[in-house]
Amino acid sequence: MRNICSTALLLNLCLVPFAWAEDSTGHLESNVETSADGSFKGTSDFQGIDASGATIRSKVVKEEAAPAGGKQKSFTTVEVSRDPKGLGNKSWGKGETHRTVDAKGNLHRETKGQSVDAAGTTHQIDEKTISKVAADGATETTVTTKAVTDPKGLMNQSVTKIDVETKRAADGTQTKIVRKEVDGEVVGNTVR
Repeated sequence: MRNICSTALLLNLCLVPFAWAEDSTGHLESNVETSADGSFKGTSDFQGIDASGATIRSKVVKEEAAPAGGKQKSFTTVEVSRDPKGLGNKSWGKGETHRTVDAKGNLHRETKGQSVDAAGTTHQIDEKTISKVAADGATETTVTTKAVTDPKGLMNQSVTKIDVETKRAADGTQTKIVRKEVDGEVVGNTVR
């Protein structure tokens, strides 16, 4: 299936990676439905138990509409969970990505995700990417990421916001501006 990377990577950042051992068991089902107009829907559903006895579940759904008016639209959702046997510390995550690309290569992508780790810390991430392509091949891309971390019961939520603006001229020269804020205070502002 074409491009589910941003949502999957998002959840990898939010959740503690699952430890797999040789005696883990699981079942994976995948299905792809295509239409004559070029649209498709793909689903991948996994359920398993790792060596520690934790139940692992994941589901990825990707839908892509047939190109219309020079635009290609897709929608991806990801859900993952890990539930250790009898410990009451289930971790889970879910996210979605909406993506539109036009015939010129202009891109608009939004990714939103939320997860809770085994310690009960809530993580939220919102990322928006806009890329514009000029007739001469020059590009301008802006990526805005906002991450919120909220440890359970500690009343010490932290918000990090990063803006990256990249301009690439038709001759290949590039300028990148990165601005980072933590809890409303600018902690970095660089131009390269």
